[in-house]
Amino acid sequence: MQWKMDIAVGKISITGGVYFALCPTAIMAGGYLNVSYELGPLSAWLNAYANFLIEWKPFYFNVGIGITVGVSFGTTIAGVSITLKAELGAKLNLEGPPTHGSIEINWYVISFTIPIGSGEARKDNQLTWGAFEQSFLPKGSAQQPAPKNVMLKTTADASPQQEIVKWNADSGLQSTNADSAVWMVNPVPFSVSVQSAIPVSLLKVSNSQFEESGMAVGVRPMGFINNLDAPFTISIVDNAGNEVDLSARGIAMTAITNGAPSALWSKDMLDKKQAPDAKTMLIEGALFGLTINANRYVIEGNIPAFNIGNLEYDNNAIKLLPYALVPNYPAAPRYPDQNRSYTIIKQSIMNSGVITKRNAVFEALRASGINAPENPDLSVMAFAAEMILQDLPVIARLGVYQNGGKPVKGTPRAAVRGIKKASISQKEIKQPVLQSILKRYSTRAVLKSNNNIKTLNDIPLYTRNVRAKWSEKTANLSSQNENETPSPDFITVHDGGIAMWETDVNSIATVNNEGSLPVLVFSFNKYGEITSMKFFESGSTYTLPAFTAQVVVQGYGQDVDHTAGWQKDTLLSKINPVWALTDRALIRTQNSQRILIPGTKKQTGLIDTGDLLKNNKVMGVNGLEPGWIQSLFPASSKYIAVMTESIMEGDDDLLVTIAAGEIPLKTGLSQPVKSFVENGKTTFVYAVPEAKATDSFYGVIAKPGNENLNIIGMYGLSETKEISGQIWENLSLNYGAIDLEASHNKSSAIQVTAK
Repeated sequence: MQWKMDIAVGKISITGGVYFALCPTAIMAGGYLNVSYELGPLSAWLNAYANFLIEWKPFYFNVGIGITVGVSFGTTIAGVSITLKAELGAKLNLEGPPTHGSIEINWYVISFTIPIGSGEARKDNQLTWGAFEQSFLPKGSAQQPAPKNVMLKTTADASPQQEIVKWNADSGLQSTNADSAVWMVNPVPFSVSVQSAIPVSLLKVSNSQFEESGMAVGVRPMGFINNLDAPFTISIVDNAGNEVDLSARGIAMTAITNGAPSALWSKDMLDKKQAPDAKTMLIEGALFGLTINANRYVIEGNIPAFNIGNLEYDNNAIKLLPYALVPNYPAAPRYPDQNRSYTIIKQSIMNSGVITKRNAVFEALRASGINAPENPDLSVMAFAAEMILQDLPVIARLGVYQNGGKPVKGTPRAAVRGIKKASISQKEIKQPVLQSILKRYSTRAVLKSNNNIKTLNDIPLYTRNVRAKWSEKTANLSSQNENETPSPDFITVHDGGIAMWETDVNSIATVNNEGSLPVLVFSFNKYGEITSMKFFESGSTYTLPAFTAQVVVQGYGQDVDHTAGWQKDTLLSKINPVWALTDRALIRTQNSQRILIPGTKKQTGLIDTGDLLKNNKVMGVNGLEPGWIQSLFPASSKYIAVMTESIMEGDDDLLVTIAAGEIPLKTGLSQPVKSFVENGKTTFVYAVPEAKATDSFYGVIAKPGNENLNIIGMYGLSETKEISGQIWENLSLNYGAIDLEASHNKSSAIQVTAK
């Protein structure tokens, strides 16, 4: 809103705006008001704003209110123009629980801040699945029992208090019998539907050749950024318990799609600094269920004789139509599984063999004077075909040609004047933007003897002490000017140093390494999921996976077989809301998205491992409980060691799973091969599973089995002898850093480009 007025004395301008958003997990509201007054050289203004955010699962509130008043007067004294200005402002910031915040007073001569409450970081916790289910999924309904002749097969026992799946008779319902839970419907026509309260990842109908893939979703209140695995299998059985083939009976099956609330099912974090965009509050096209529609009879037995008189006709004069002169070529064989069109397209459209045949088709079109692209990039279609195509397409095999597959020059069409040729517009690719740089400096090399670390009085000692400097850059892709592209300059990275770039997800980004220092490259998608980890030497180039949104490069000048990992005193670099990085290892806690850098409102920067572990509490059904911890280690690791801050008789209280080439989601699938107890600490050692040649890392997830157990360290061990009885001396970690006393430090110049 903007309102300008000319009054008898001066001019007044009033601008303002308000917003309000209500979603299943939170409410956001706010507004602003700006008033200005001008009278010649005299100006006065008043600016005020208020923003409110309240989340109820988990409970959290944030309030910001501010007001500024000021006046200025411009004049000329002795030919010199001067402006006298005075301004007074106040800001109130509150958040909790526990309630804390600050009052900021800004005067033109002095500014100060008054703290409110303890000033501690907010206790903001993710939900467990149990708490999410209890709070946001529908409760059971006794008024509408499911029909007994329809079965839903699930992998887990359904809770009697939850009604995740609901059946509905859309048409053809004659009567219901509450005692026997039987629906009586018309033979034909009738229509029934079944819907899930949870977006479905894969919908199947048993014995009916029906399969449909759903949209990729997460669980925002849980901070679940992986694709939610929610398969839905429907089986229709007859009175004898045999599965019915609906396709053979001519019954139509149609997938039910709808908008899923982003507040519940988005993989993105909730941006608490601004109101949500109305265009992103729903995930369009999410799969929820199936409609079963019977609209025709299936005739069984003998078909009555056909009256031959119906075929009587009169001969007319023969007229040759132009189409009669066209040769008739048989159609290619129909693809056998049309119901999996989306899956087939996504799995095959960017295969090398398919690309070769597709380019041959385009070559033949260009030879006939038809404007066709050269080697188009269809990676977006390969990633999200179901979002681009509005319905299941009819697909056919590529490579069936009338001329045997050889492109030949045809007869060009006559040019049509006055009509411009269609041009294929390509979206502008933005160059990567540097986000942050970390440099470490060795303050004093203190090499520890084996005798000092053979036993654990506290935790293993680092072999050197370092100081770290984190530098953030203000630029980002969204703030780029259309006519301004960041210069793809080389950034120098030293041992232990980090450089981070934001990349365009629609681009193909490349990392160039020039120098004498090997580096580790980590790539992430826009949700914070890791998509690759690559160790490569200097003088080489690495192409990042498709849909990369962030790339992190870490200099690594140490022995690649040295123990990698973290412990409670490790200084970490939080590189995005999900992951924190130390030398050759990543760590993520279940509550990491809600843990900010101490003393800031930022998600990235330097943070102690102890802060991550201390705040790794999640809201369960019965209150706060310990969250899981995920870690990533290099593929050179042969064993994974997990250290706990207590003596344990067995391993039932520690649930660990290790996987090759992926980050596991389920705990308790791996068993230790050995354990060590020393001075109140228990360390369990696990052998890593067999890895493929393409696997570049091992993923680990660990969760305490009770509230009294604390995980204080994880280590990737690369040699078998490290668990032969002298494990303690091999758990000592090392920071990579610039040695200020050395005459030369290795470095590499890193460049990230996109096309």
